[in-house]
Amino acid sequence: MKRFIMLLWVMLPALPNRIMAEPEQLPYPLGCFDFDFKRLAAAEGEQIRLLRGMGYNGMTMPLGNSTQLALFDKYAAVLQPNDFRFYAGYVGPTFTADNTALYTHLAQVLSRLKTVDGKLWLIVQNTALARSGVVAAIRAIADQSKAAGVELVLYPHDNTYIESAEEALVFIEELNHDNIFVSLHLCHEIRAGNGGRLDAVAMAIQPYLRLPSISGANIAYNDNSANWSDSIQPLGQGDYDASKLVRALEGVGYDGPVILHTFGAQIPSQSWNWPADHHQRSSYVYQRMFGPLQGHFAFLFNQNGNFEGWAGNARVSNATVVGGALTATLTGVDPQFVRSTALNIQGSNVPIVLVRMMSSAGGVAVIFFGNELGGIVAANSVTFSVPAGGVYQWYAVNVGANANWSGHTIKALRLDPPASSGTTSIDAIIGSNGDFNQNGLSDLWEAANNLDPTAPADPLKDSDNDGLTDAAEFTFGTNPTASNSAPLLTATSSGGTFTLTFIATQASGIGYDGLTRIYDVEMTSNLANPASWTGVAGYTNIIGSNQTVTVPQPVSTVPHFYRLKVRVE
Repeated sequence: MKRFIMLLWVMLPALPNRIMAEPEQLPYPLGCFDFDFKRLAAAEGEQIRLLRGMGYNGMTMPLGNSTQLALFDKYAAVLQPNDFRFYAGYVGPTFTADNTALYTHLAQVLSRLKTVDGKLWLIVQNTALARSGVVAAIRAIADQSKAAGVELVLYPHDNTYIESAEEALVFIEELNHDNIFVSLHLCHEIRAGNGGRLDAVAMAIQPYLRLPSISGANIAYNDNSANWSDSIQPLGQGDYDASKLVRALEGVGYDGPVILHTFGAQIPSQSWNWPADHHQRSSYVYQRMFGPLQGHFAFLFNQNGNFEGWAGNARVSNATVVGGALTATLTGVDPQFVRSTALNIQGSNVPIVLVRMMSSAGGVAVIFFGNELGGIVAANSVTFSVPAGGVYQWYAVNVGANANWSGHTIKALRLDPPASSGTTSIDAIIGSNGDFNQNGLSDLWEAANNLDPTAPADPLKDSDNDGLTDAAEFTFGTNPTASNSAPLLTATSSGGTFTLTFIATQASGIGYDGLTRIYDVEMTSNLANPASWTGVAGYTNIIGSNQTVTVPQPVSTVPHFYRLKVRVE
């Protein structure tokens, strides 16, 4: 009897233009402190995979004790240096008259860092030791690090012996050692009073600059506070322009990674300041700081009380920004939220506006816009439906379909909620060029299928746990949130014939504009030879138009195997 096996081989469509630049294309690859990795996933390998999908190129972590060294070993076991780097491990010793135990521990640290081409970050804690003793200890560690083949980078830190990069520079010049460098940490420079002179600081330390770090921050700060929520926030939060760090690095020709600081995300009392998707959001904001993404926009409402330039009209009352959302009561016909200042958006770059919102009463919501030719008028609008029920949902609004958006400079935005009463909460308004999270699936399709278009790119994600990834469901045309999708390929036998049957589904509907779904039936009698697969005559390059396809095959005494290839292009 003939035997067969159905192998479903997914061919994904070519990726569209992406809203997020490929990490390798950024002038400064983005790394991340490990403070909140456990929120992403329990396993170290899964954490790295998700971070890589969000645009991160590497990580840092503390290596001050045996527990941290053991955790490093877990990360090192799953790191792929060409794909995700271990940029640095940091220690923060208090120097004493006898640092023998410290040097012994550092020997273990340095041997590990050498294996991953990482650097040693040194935070010099306050000490009763005389300055000459501090200088001698730093020199000894520089010598030890050089012998191990690892660069030593001084880590200036508020309320420690060395609080700023310029303070570190004094030691570097005094020691005159070829293996001592320094970092430029935005949060610590702000607390040192240098937030307005980063260019000068970067210029002074330029020959020694390594591993600068960035974070969201407030202009006002308390340099005596142990609560770092004023100086370390997700990017996009706070009223300090964190892109000043990037501009300072550009000004001195820096060439290397930038590390995202996330201290506080792991502290329950500060969790209000760190939304669950802060890694993704910070990566997006960081990438917007560079040329390819300038002109994009993201209003995330992550800072309590910060409306980010949005204002309600007279039919909007009790508006607040709390807990990561703009929430208001609607009190009459035609309530509106307007953002009319400091916009200069190139419409062609962002044909999709992603909105995450909920409304107690459902109806039709509207995005209005003004461009360089005129203000907000009815012709400059796109509608979308929002159900009642008070449950957050993502909406991908195809503003690019309006001829007054594409090819124009957008000067103003207005969002009209879907009802004239009840409450509305807006979590995010983001400009996208169609694939915000770089996963190859259009924002339109993801939002239409109740998926999160901003979630970390995850090629293995299977939202309905039916054995097919979301990407496969897009290719096959099945529902990624319904585990009872119909079988793609069935087989029956009658007499001397086996018949394979499948429905060749047309690539149509939301997210499939301009695409065609194509099917190929292939067979082999030798699974051990991948090159032996051949198309079944008459059943290749079948363009899906919702037709049922039957593939009769004669019985053979030789086992045969079949597979159905599906691609969308």
